[in-house]
Amino acid sequence: MDYMTTTYLTALSGIIHLGTTVTFLVVILTVVRRHRPDAYGGLLAWAIFSLASYFVVNLISRAVMYWFLGISAGVIATTSLSAVCAVIDAILLVRGIVAIAVPRKPDAMPEAPVYR
Repeated sequence: MDYMTTTYLTALSGIIHLGTTVTFLVVILTVVRRHRPDAYGGLLAWAIFSLASYFVVNLISRAVMYWFLGISAGVIATTSLSAVCAVIDAILLVRGIVAIAVPRKPDAMPEAPVYR
């Protein structure tokens, strides 16, 4: 595979990743917030962290680490940072999914009747 094909495939992969993350963010902000507000916070944290780590790892760290460390060490450092972000991303996603899977707690009923 030549350099241009690799560049195009990397750009396409980034666009797909960005598109799916934005789609998840929109679904969390609309559907999950309305139907499962108890799971909303964890999934929102996951979506925001996923979006932020995409920009930090793919755009900023590549440029900075390649420039400071050189191409070989920059690739290793960027890959390591990407792996750490992926682990944190997975932990936040699993936390949100578990919050959705656990049944809701019933609303507390007042001790005294509302109408007398």
